[in-house]
Amino acid sequence: MGVPPNVWATPPAPTGFTVVANAGATSASLNWNASPGNVLSYDIYKDGSLFTNVPASQTSVTDTSYQSGDTYHLQAHDSEARLRANMTQECLAELVGIHWKTIGHIERGSFPIALTTFARLSQFLETSPNRLLDGIKPPDPERTARIKKALARKRAPRKTELRRKSLHK
Repeated sequence: MGVPPNVWATPPAPTGFTVVANAGATSASLNWNASPGNVLSYDIYKDGSLFTNVPASQTSVTDTSYQSGDTYHLQAHDSEARLRANMTQECLAELVGIHWKTIGHIERGSFPIALTTFARLSQFLETSPNRLLDGIKPPDPERTARIKKALARKRAPRKTELRRKSLHK
């Protein structure tokens, strides 16, 4: 799992965002004009939750689960935090201790990083870790419930196990 592309900052909003329901209103086409600037990706929110993230080269998406009344919001993301800190990819990579090409992968959200790398990015970009995580897609509650159910204990713990655990506290 990489750092989401939206960790870097928000460039000007794209213009011309339209949502057109297709025949039968079971899907919708979402279209927009490319955002100016150094855009890396677009986040599309549906009813307040992240629906999808697409690369900057893409300016349309089809929602095959469209329902009448769905609301959408579009947000563009770029590498503004690094640029605001007046750093090249090479400079930031050297400070953080990673290869300069890795910075590009992180900015696009296509590369997993260690927690220590995330912390160093936050320090050298002089921004809070919370700001770097703004807009991250929350866990899917249905998937979480399925995993918890599948991996739950098959039996209740024995009373002796519970007593032992309380004695070791």
